[in-house]
Amino acid sequence: MPGPGETPDPEEALLATILETGGTGIVEDYICNSLVKEQWDEEQTRRMEEMYRREMQEVLGPEQQAFGAEVDASGSSQPLPDPQLSMTSPIGQKPSDVEAVPMTYKDVMCSKCMVFWVAAMKKEIDGRDKTGTFTKVMELPEGRKAIGSEWVFSWKTNEKGLIVDFKARMVARGFSQIPGIDFHHSSSACPPAASIKTMIAVATEKGKKLDHWDVKQAYIHATLNEEIYLRFPEGHGSMSGKVVKVERALYGLKQSGREWGVEAADALIENGYEQCRVDPCVFRKVVDGEVVGLIVIYVDDILVAADEGEREGLFASLNKNFPVKGMGECTWVDGCAIAMDVDNGIPKLSQTAYIESMLKRCDVTTTAFTPAATDADLGPKRDDEPAVDKAVRWAIGFLMRTKPTRPDIAVPLNKLQKIAHSPTGRIWNALVRIMST
Repeated sequence: MPGPGETPDPEEALLATILETGGTGIVEDYICNSLVKEQWDEEQTRRMEEMYRREMQEVLGPEQQAFGAEVDASGSSQPLPDPQLSMTSPIGQKPSDVEAVPMTYKDVMCSKCMVFWVAAMKKEIDGRDKTGTFTKVMELPEGRKAIGSEWVFSWKTNEKGLIVDFKARMVARGFSQIPGIDFHHSSSACPPAASIKTMIAVATEKGKKLDHWDVKQAYIHATLNEEIYLRFPEGHGSMSGKVVKVERALYGLKQSGREWGVEAADALIENGYEQCRVDPCVFRKVVDGEVVGLIVIYVDDILVAADEGEREGLFASLNKNFPVKGMGECTWVDGCAIAMDVDNGIPKLSQTAYIESMLKRCDVTTTAFTPAATDADLGPKRDDEPAVDKAVRWAIGFLMRTKPTRPDIAVPLNKLQKIAHSPTGRIWNALVRIMST
């Protein structure tokens, strides 16, 4: 606070005014929230205050910045929503039971969960700053074009389909990359369901514990070979709209998956693991003719089945290259719940939460004993009426992800995929029959 005769700092005066009116209740809650309290600092506080004031001006108008009242055209006032409502957390709930995930940065600023989404954004920004993902540039080199970027938000769910965390990623608009200039190779490996099933079966047979490790912001721990420039989206304070040089494999770039795959493989090979020639996402370590470690890499998830000593040594070694977090025993991977009965040698996979969310979205309440009738005609027909208001292709894509645990739907679903380019009511009815099983 300024002493007698001293001129108050404009920013402090503005902040004090807003605090008196209750205008920054959300920001105060954000600072006090235990999710981000340890990471908070003075610079980020100022950035969030400025961003909050700017967004409130855009959403409410200059004369309505305080949370006190909303003035309508007639001059009467109505109370605005209590800012404390924004602290209502959806953690532990199903995604279908809460508000939709924000699609844009402006949606975040109007969300009831704004404080949590902003916390996720801050974690993303802090992680990139620590790895030196970007380098500031004075101006864009002549003849080069900056790639756009945007924020992508999503829930992180567990094996029960319940929300456990907020995720925010700043991704590059890789579709605007120019081949031969911005990238040269874009293919990256992803383990098929067969590889994951095989690992689970082998781990169960050998009596090995299956652990789940997570690599925080995996892609940005790999470097780029190309010179790429990117323009920041909204949500970066004074850097919004500015151009930077990308030094590391950012999410959204066409080559990022490949570069991260190479980085992860090199780290495992240095620890004595050999890469599978059939599936490059599978690794094993053999000592004296015995397999002591088996690993499957699924993007930023690492599934590990190894002896305790080997597991601890590998965990410490990998953390020297990139931050690896132990998530405990693996109970969830790529939408599948895993239950391993090592004593009886019986592993179980299920997708109950995933399937239930699909049925709710498609409003399917019927039941059937088989995915298709024995005399079902699933071929194309000229006189079929188009299914204008049905998400036929979306439902097919959703069902495709259930095939690892529902092989019985593979044949009818495969036939429907072949005629999905022309969605019809008959196809939709066939999809409902599949979902009803």
